[in-house]
Amino acid sequence: MTSVKSIEKFLQAININNMERHDKHEKYIENAKQALKRMDDERTESIKNLEREISQLAIALNSRKEK
Repeated sequence: MTSVKSIEKFLQAININNMERHDKHEKYIENAKQALKRMDDERTESIKNLEREISQLAIALNSRKEK
């Protein structure tokens, strides 16, 4: 028959394993959040660049119309 001590050790090992997995999942979640933030920042920068280009094209078009 297994002793109480061996059962306790087994349960501690399972608990440690679960905590390590939890930490690993937390790290994956944090990495995913950072990746999404970078993607959002890049998209925001692209939108700003497009707006700037559109503004420049509108100015160029208006100056041609005036000639």
